Amino acid sequence: MAKKKNKTLPKRKNKIIAFFKSQQTHLVFGVFLVLFAIFLFSSFVSFFSHWYQDQSQLVDFTLHSGQVKNFLGKIGASLSHFFIYKGFGISAFVIPLLILISGLFLILDISLKRVRKMTFWLVVFMIWLSITLALIFTNNSLLSGVNGFELNSFLQDYIGKIGVVLLLTLLALSYLIFK
Repeated sequence: MAKKKNKTLPKRKNKIIAFFKSQQTHLVFGVFLVLFAIFLFSSFVSFFSHWYQDQSQLVDFTLHSGQVKNFLGKIGASLSHFFIYKGFGISAFVIPLLILISGLFLILDISLKRVRKMTFWLVVFMIWLSITLALIFTNNSLLSGVNGFELNSFLQDYIGKIGVVLLLTLLALSYLIFK
């Protein structure tokens, strides 16, 4: 006698796949991404006017007594501190832009394959701008972030300041040639 196969597993898998391919799921996730991009952008803008006051409050994230000045509260202050101060400085504004573009593509039901190339070049631009700002504004590491400052310092140790300028020029020219 042959055994019966359990067909509940494939049906459940098909339901999960159908859920993620659903137009409603794409719309809801796209709206979430657009709103999250606005959230990040607002917290980044607020960071530049209140970072020095909020920095001491980030240690006491879970305490209710600490008040931050960021427009979006402690979460906004923490996210902006992570992406701008510890990350890529002013070029971190590329991140909300990428999230916004992805959300709009999902809402408008445009294939996300077109976003891949744009994402690559925007990430390269973010790193390039961060290193460039660290090279130009040596005393203001807030503009370049920790990553830009450290990458610039690392590159200058190995190829010197002129080498960094030549490398950044090569990257800019490569972008212009490919585009």
